[in-house]
Amino acid sequence: MEELWGSGPVGRIAVNVIWASSFLVAAYLLYVAYKKVLNLIATGKVKKVTVKYAELFDVNPPYAKGEIQFGFQLPEKMDVQFRIVNRDDDLIKELKNGELEEGVYPILFDTSSIADGEYYYQIITNSQKTSKKFFVVNKS
Repeated sequence: MEELWGSGPVGRIAVNVIWASSFLVAAYLLYVAYKKVLNLIATGKVKKVTVKYAELFDVNPPYAKGEIQFGFQLPEKMDVQFRIVNRDDDLIKELKNGELEEGVYPILFDTSSIADGEYYYQIITNSQKTSKKFFVVNKS
């Protein structure tokens, strides 16, 4: 290609035609593949995969003195681990562990059993691990 580019105006035109043709062929192949995938989905040969996730609620306010209420919602029956961890992801307290039915789950936790500081509450399922931060301020 460099030889063509350096050979004058005709060479530059040839390089541009080759480049444009390559681009058009690539775009056409992508279009054909896209249409093929849509056709497979429409005929049911490829099934759409939908993953349902648990929703971890915010604590409000994000600091706790004494008892705090966490909560989460499950869209369907699933294995759940709900726990409190520190900044290094070390386990402080496991509050739920096992299979739970679809629904909303409030969880009360007494923060007086842990030191003041920054912590995270987590929900772990087969398809996710979600964490949110909260602070313990019992000594203030």
